[in-house]
Amino acid sequence: MVAPGAVITPGFGLVAVDFKNGASLAGNLIAETPEHLDMDAAGKLYRVSRGDVSTVTPPASPMPPMGEVLKPDELRDVVAWLASLNQGNLPPKSETPVALDPATLLKPEASAEPMGKETSAVDPAIMKIGRQQFMVCGACHGQSGEGTAAGPPLAGSEWVNGPEENLIRIQLRGLQGPIKVKGQEYNFPAGMAALAYQTDEQIAAVLTFIRNSFGNSAPAVTPDAVKALRGEEKEPPVTAASLIPPTGGSGAKAPAETPAPGSGKYDNLSQKSSLSKWFAGAIAVLALGWIALMAGKKRGSINE
Repeated sequence: MVAPGAVITPGFGLVAVDFKNGASLAGNLIAETPEHLDMDAAGKLYRVSRGDVSTVTPPASPMPPMGEVLKPDELRDVVAWLASLNQGNLPPKSETPVALDPATLLKPEASAEPMGKETSAVDPAIMKIGRQQFMVCGACHGQSGEGTAAGPPLAGSEWVNGPEENLIRIQLRGLQGPIKVKGQEYNFPAGMAALAYQTDEQIAAVLTFIRNSFGNSAPAVTPDAVKALRGEEKEPPVTAASLIPPTGGSGAKAPAETPAPGSGKYDNLSQKSSLSKWFAGAIAVLALGWIALMAGKKRGSINE
């Protein structure tokens, strides 16, 4: 929950699977044996034969390390709150995993390109690194960039295909307040947490990945471009108003900064005050993730 390099407990990690027929699937790894993988993908439990698999990414946490977002006392409060949750609402019995035929994954998606399908010439090694880093992003934005209740879509987003400086600043500083994507306004109470714990190379790779997946096509982002803005990581979260308009073109001069409310990144997270919308939203996201992962863990124990 805190450390970027923490080991993921078996049954609680997100993975991306590449199949020998060229298809791919991302989801929560519930259980594994030498013969198969059990995965929860899009709310369905699948059994994947290892004979159909070419590669599997290492399990990744479905959320960023919260040490970047919360203070120690707040982390303890969140852990205590999660431990007090009633698990009575979990499904009483898990369904049996359905054997997955990889051929069914080759059907065209109406909403977005399959995860990791490049739409422009980019170094495959960079795309591979970016895809693995995207496991965290996909928890909120959807593993196919389609968007979820916790994050706007990345597929076809004018921000994703726009100036790279915007995306780098969002990764380094986080985002608060409303933002309009593809004509629809999104305003999540928790905003987006900064992911500055990632290296310059990792940020460049994941941004290159999303700019060249899901039907998107935009120039690759370089580690040097991230390094040039690394000094901003301690500044308050950006807002849509402080970013370069996506129609302005990469390299355009950014407008004057409009800091997010509050004089500091953590001003609204005081443990002695009532929970702010930001903190309440963060807890809500954590609760949903915890309940979903506990349900997945229960499936794994039933199928063992």
